[in-house]
Amino acid sequence: MLEAVRRSVLLICLLGAIATALTPRASLLQVVTEDMAERQKRRPFAGELTLEEFIAQETQDRLIRVGGRDWEAFFASVSAAAAGQPEDRAWAGRLGHGFCEDCLFFRPDERPLSTVAGDLRQGRPFTYLALSKGGETEYLGVTYLLPRDALHSAPPAYLFPYRRYSLWLFLVGVLVYALLPRRKHPPEAVYYSRVRAGVLLDLLGCLLTGMFFALPLWVIPASASNANVLSFDDGWAWATLICWALGAGGVILLGWAAWYASFQLLILPEQLLLSTWRGQEEFPFQEMTSALLAERSVLGGRPDRVRKTGQVMAVLLLLVNWRLSAAVSGLTSRRRQGLEILCRDGRTLRIWPEGLVGLERLQQALQEAGVLMTEEAGALMEGKEVKKRPTSKARRKRR
Repeated sequence: MLEAVRRSVLLICLLGAIATALTPRASLLQVVTEDMAERQKRRPFAGELTLEEFIAQETQDRLIRVGGRDWEAFFASVSAAAAGQPEDRAWAGRLGHGFCEDCLFFRPDERPLSTVAGDLRQGRPFTYLALSKGGETEYLGVTYLLPRDALHSAPPAYLFPYRRYSLWLFLVGVLVYALLPRRKHPPEAVYYSRVRAGVLLDLLGCLLTGMFFALPLWVIPASASNANVLSFDDGWAWATLICWALGAGGVILLGWAAWYASFQLLILPEQLLLSTWRGQEEFPFQEMTSALLAERSVLGGRPDRVRKTGQVMAVLLLLVNWRLSAAVSGLTSRRRQGLEILCRDGRTLRIWPEGLVGLERLQQALQEAGVLMTEEAGALMEGKEVKKRPTSKARRKRR
């Protein structure tokens, strides 16, 4: 049970770290100072107009006049930051990068912009703000941005507000994974190597699940008008569900790793004592009838069923990527060999030797107990790969 808790905490923290790192705000406001006289100079044929006529033409149907102390302080702070003289680190952190180095970014709910943010939306993404003071009028340009528009210009701290928590979440998961106590095996025990059957599977499972979990969080906000990856309005939710379903393969790998880590087969004088995360089970030697060669898919389950399922998945994945389709087809066709010990009461003990420590002790114990072992099973116990003989049903099909 402790091994399942170890990997559950690791997986939850990993997915939480990815989600907090890649989830953007639904929208941002980009603010830039506007010099109308300079803008008029850059416009062709605008020199025929007076400055007042040009401003009236430029701001037609997209001008909001503001006033008051809050707005005066806001205009002054924006102008100072855009000129390279921000009041403090907080204002310096609002400056964009790339081609928007003189732009500042704000949340729509920040005052005083919250009083005008309701007038901005996707259908009307831009407006001018005008502040009259001392006979002069200052202008700011405010643009409503979706995550896809702000991705390459806004400071990450404002676009991804929860990213600062992602590293801490990941570290918590790694520390819990590393520091939770592990089972100590006695000399007479048979168990799986911690690195080969545990850590490597955990690493592969985290990579697989994390990759498919992060893919929609990375792609959809950068491409869609709705940053919600579970929105069915534009159909992106189906892509998210497909990716997350593929990521479930990594969860299966983590489950296998937990089973391998909790596995311990204790060789006692009269029986084998099996311990897994499900509990303990006794297998007396006198109840064992034979030891046979067993096969299963590397993904678990009967090889023929997994292979047929893999063929269906491979055909569907041809619509996405032929290389991925070939990889899935090859993976689902692979088999692994193990030892199957049959008991008189109908129970079966299956042992898969890859990464198993102490296999020679188990072979010796079975031989001393007089358990009948087939030639293929004996060869497997000696570390040889054997070809399973076809069953009578399979031989009849060949005929």
